[in-house]
Amino acid sequence: MKKITLVIFAAFLAINCSKDDSPSKEDFTTLEKNSTQRSFLEKQNEMNYVLVNQAIKVIGDLQIYDDEKFLYFNCKSISSYKITEIGLYVGNFETLPVIQSKPIKSDFTYFEEINDHKTEYVYKISKKDIQTDENNCAFISTYFKIINLNSKETEYAWSVSNHLPSLANSKYYVYCIQ
Repeated sequence: MKKITLVIFAAFLAINCSKDDSPSKEDFTTLEKNSTQRSFLEKQNEMNYVLVNQAIKVIGDLQIYDDEKFLYFNCKSISSYKITEIGLYVGNFETLPVIQSKPIKSDFTYFEEINDHKTEYVYKISKKDIQTDENNCAFISTYFKIINLNSKETEYAWSVSNHLPSLANSKYYVYCIQ
């Protein structure tokens, strides 16, 4: 019985493995045509981080990605919080801001006040303006001034990283630009 099963299995493999499953020239032409017709922003090197407030409560997330010309920061807060101010540091480790309970605006290389308070905000930075190291990487640190709609109080929040095991909930991280 084992010999018959083995013979049937070998015949099955021989039939299936003899088929030519390699892509044809037409398949490559179709793929090439579709990849050149981009009607959407192609995100490269996408990284996601959580936003935590001073009470270490998760209140949203931050998505960082880049395309050919820009580095994007897409910040989303939960519906009970509105973003009123954003501060971004993108640069070398030596000038990385020290995160305190109330951030110092001048320590951040990019700053934006958001007058119409939003739950989602996208900030973009030209890649040619970013200081990186020899590996095309930069340190990133952020802060967000937010309004808690339930208490009507102003709070601060930071994006934190858990990507490096020794730096759990680190308020700075490395991002390498493609």
